[in-house]
Amino acid sequence: MTTHCALCGGEPDLATLDAHGDRQLVCGRCLLQWRFDAVTCPFCLNADRGRITSFGTSDGLYRVYGCDACHRYLKAFDARRATRPLMPVLDGVAMLPLDAAAMQRGYSS
Repeated sequence: MTTHCALCGGEPDLATLDAHGDRQLVCGRCLLQWRFDAVTCPFCLNADRGRITSFGTSDGLYRVYGCDACHRYLKAFDARRATRPLMPVLDGVAMLPLDAAAMQRGYSS
């Protein structure tokens, strides 16, 4: 599993969930996307589902996955519920309330 962007070495800034529930990480620097296990933390590789917390918006379009092992979080865009593709800048702004909620719960980006 590749935790960093193969193109520029950046960390994932967010993720997308496709129609099949597969997760693609999105580089925070160059926006390259790569497939990554849906329940593994991309920062510390914790795969214990009991140590991954998730919460989201009421419409289900956006989610946060927080790792209780490394205390980092990753935001996600759920394309299964969307009528458009991911737009990283727009969706990043739309997810700001989730950033605040994750930080209030003790996670960092």
